[in-house]
Amino acid sequence: MEGYNKEDMGNEQVYAQRMEGNVDDKLIIFDFIRNKEPERNNILDFGCGSGSIFKYLNTMHPSSISVGFDKSDFMLARAKENYPNNIFLSTFEELNAFVVENGSFNYIILNSLLHEIYSYEDGFTSVVEVLKILSRYLTNTGSIIVRDGVLDTTSCSNIYEIESFKLRNVEEARTFLNEYTYLSPFPNHLTIQDGNITGIWYEVREFLNKYTWGFDSLYREAKEIVNFASLEMYENIFTKAGYRIKDMKLVKQEEYFTYLNKIIEVNDSRWNTKIVFSAKKNV
Repeated sequence: MEGYNKEDMGNEQVYAQRMEGNVDDKLIIFDFIRNKEPERNNILDFGCGSGSIFKYLNTMHPSSISVGFDKSDFMLARAKENYPNNIFLSTFEELNAFVVENGSFNYIILNSLLHEIYSYEDGFTSVVEVLKILSRYLTNTGSIIVRDGVLDTTSCSNIYEIESFKLRNVEEARTFLNEYTYLSPFPNHLTIQDGNITGIWYEVREFLNKYTWGFDSLYREAKEIVNFASLEMYENIFTKAGYRIKDMKLVKQEEYFTYLNKIIEVNDSRWNTKIVFSAKKNV
């Protein structure tokens, strides 16, 4: 990392390319689509971005109708160009029309979306409201499939536990922390002293998540809290929205820690980085 590439700050094309390059990590969601072909399903990728999982949806579920929904005109244009045979929508009016004509969805995929709703809108309140809206488009036997960041409370002794890691490049990390603190709307109490990044464990891990993405992604990533909810918080959110969580996996992404070891001395430290689960409506 050499510092900001000014042309990349907020550049949607660069962002899309990076998301597409990390698609393999998202494929765990297909473990939660239980119905086998040739059964026809309606599948909605809500917050589809540039449509990177449609390559796999089209191959693994060719009899299904796969629909992408996103509010970004740029991302939808890219998705339509890459996957012209799929359906891509940008308004709830269009979504309503689809359901009227084709029926409700058997699966709604929320892939790294809930933390964005939390970060850019009104926190947990907005997450609950979006889930309530999506329930209107889900069949009574259908599932919402979620993959997102997780606040791994199982890996610490208490919520205020202090964590510290030795940095590989102290000056680079100091510059990154200063920019991150300036750009982020979420305060932190992190310090760099004696070559270590130190703070409350969840603030340290959020910083490290951003640090692995590098300076070019910082303008966008600093505005989000990826690890916004623990397992207990997810259960509370979905209960309030009228769902019950069914199958669930907590994931330690070993490739993440391999990369993380390039910027800190991570040693044997591990924690769950992602949560993946399905949820059904209470009907």
